[in-house]
Amino acid sequence: MNDDMFRWRLNVAAVIIDRSGNVLLGRKNPESKHLHFPQGGVHSGETYEHAIVREVEEEVGIPRSAYTIVARWSGLRYYYREKNRKSEDWDGQQQTWFLLMCHSDMPETDCSYSSEFETAVWMHYRELRPELFISFKREVVMRVLGHFLPRGDTPLSRHLPKLDMTVAYRYRPDRPHPPSEDRSFFAGGKDEMVATMEELHARMMHAQRRLDYLYRKEKTPPLRMLILICGSPGSNRKSCLRRIASCCDPLLTRAFRPEWQPEEYDMVALQQYPAESEIRLMCRRMQDRNFDPELIDKHEMELSASGVRLLHFHLHPPGGTFQEPDTMLPCYYVPCEKKWYRDFVITNIIVETLEKLLAESEKILAMRG
Repeated sequence: MNDDMFRWRLNVAAVIIDRSGNVLLGRKNPESKHLHFPQGGVHSGETYEHAIVREVEEEVGIPRSAYTIVARWSGLRYYYREKNRKSEDWDGQQQTWFLLMCHSDMPETDCSYSSEFETAVWMHYRELRPELFISFKREVVMRVLGHFLPRGDTPLSRHLPKLDMTVAYRYRPDRPHPPSEDRSFFAGGKDEMVATMEELHARMMHAQRRLDYLYRKEKTPPLRMLILICGSPGSNRKSCLRRIASCCDPLLTRAFRPEWQPEEYDMVALQQYPAESEIRLMCRRMQDRNFDPELIDKHEMELSASGVRLLHFHLHPPGGTFQEPDTMLPCYYVPCEKKWYRDFVITNIIVETLEKLLAESEKILAMRG
């Protein structure tokens, strides 16, 4: 963990947007010229998703049923001004931002119970300008808006599917070495994680079974997911695979560690193509990617194009040799110094992916009437 980690207060913030592109902002009092996004601190033992749901309902009165969580961006920081310093222990805030898409245009808000805002304001995202925001938050706010919302003539509907729920773990050239621990998912410890993992387990099972039901009864697109858990020696990838598999529906999941030669990769992968409504978990060494990477990438891109959802997880042990991914598909570096945290991060990403796919299937069903 970074030496200065505890100099930053953990915080969540929300960009709430409706289907017409209007963004919800709060005003602290009628005389204030600055607008603010709903935000607040993360309680110990609370997931970041729980924190943002709580803050949005407390500050602007919008319930969880009114929106979908579309994307997340973690690790953004700003320094407090001296007069805004909440404690001598903190230099500023380390934020995890969420993009929330409302199910309707400008849903009703209620600031009567808010300790932060007197009124809420809807404004189209193309009208948002730097001077609307207070100076010491301005740089972070504009970075977030630039990432979450489309620029130029790109429609909102085309931009949102490109966003990812777990930007903090996606490989980035400017972060060549992942941290030994990243608290952008959970602020508590191992004992507090138990209940949260039970909840993730229930959400995983529900999403799998519901997707299977919709495919077989309503003829929505089937779930086909291939999860690759890679790691160098010492990363405990096999135990990780077993732990993740234990959270899935056993009737809709297969987990294995294939043994093949480089020239057999294409044939073996074809034989292990996920069936309808199935998740397949594959465990392999990081070095396996050095076996004819062009062939591996070609075949994995073909699988992705055919409707298979691929998730790459690269486990990074403390002191281990870091290797860049040799793939064009999204990959996630996960610190594995603490097994319970590693398992939570991976399970969380899988659950979020499944629930996004489920929302797409439910939307297809609703459009049919």
